[in-house]
Amino acid sequence: MANLLKAQAIGRLTRDPKPGDDKENGGIYCLLSIAVNRKSGNDEETTYVDVSVRGKQAETCADQLSQGDEIYVDGNLALREFEKKDRTWDKVLKINASTVQFISVKKWSEGGGNGGRHHDDRDDTAHGRGGGNGRYSRSSSNGGGASRSRTRYS
Repeated sequence: MANLLKAQAIGRLTRDPKPGDDKENGGIYCLLSIAVNRKSGNDEETTYVDVSVRGKQAETCADQLSQGDEIYVDGNLALREFEKKDRTWDKVLKINASTVQFISVKKWSEGGGNGGRHHDDRDDTAHGRGGGNGRYSRSSSNGGGASRSRTRYS
């Protein structure tokens, strides 16, 4: 029997990203913390979720994101247990991200950035978010170089 524990979340960063070097496995990582709001009857609940991003996506998150930015995350769900300074144990939900999409980035609305695109390590495809609901893909052009074409899905 196959096992699967996936998670998807949309939330806002509660603090600036924390990049670092992964000394055990090599490469870099970036730790994010998001607040996910959801309604339960007439009440609104907030769940705080830690997100671990690795590779090229980690570099992009560290460079482009800041506290308050809204992101979509897809990945494997993990429950992390740790001992606090007062010798009690606590648990934190964590998503090991395979995909991070930027929904609302303050840096871009101030005139910088890459127009709402992100990098996905799995298939090297950038998905448009800021300039409409398009999907960007690589295609060959004259001379064998790569160019970007945009296809709209209705």
